[in-house]
Amino acid sequence: LIMHLSFSKFLQSNFPHKSVLSLSNAIVGASVLSMPYCFQECGIILATLLMITCAIITSYSCKILIASAQATHSTTYEYLGLRAM
Repeated sequence: LIMHLSFSKFLQSNFPHKSVLSLSNAIVGASVLSMPYCFQECGIILATLLMITCAIITSYSCKILIASAQATHSTTYEYLGLRAM
């Protein structure tokens, strides 16, 4: 509870990346709630394999985004999307 209150005070400040932290908090919160259900339904071996597979796919996607940004000299995700079209 103390950490939650201090984090909410941090989000209420004029921090420039407030929306990024808020979105990250929402994503992590949702995954923490759904993870036990996933392990219960799939079993520990299959759920672990699925998590590893998702981590590999996410890592590969990030590498593609970085390579694309470097190839097009894009500094923002928006500009990268415009250059891709």
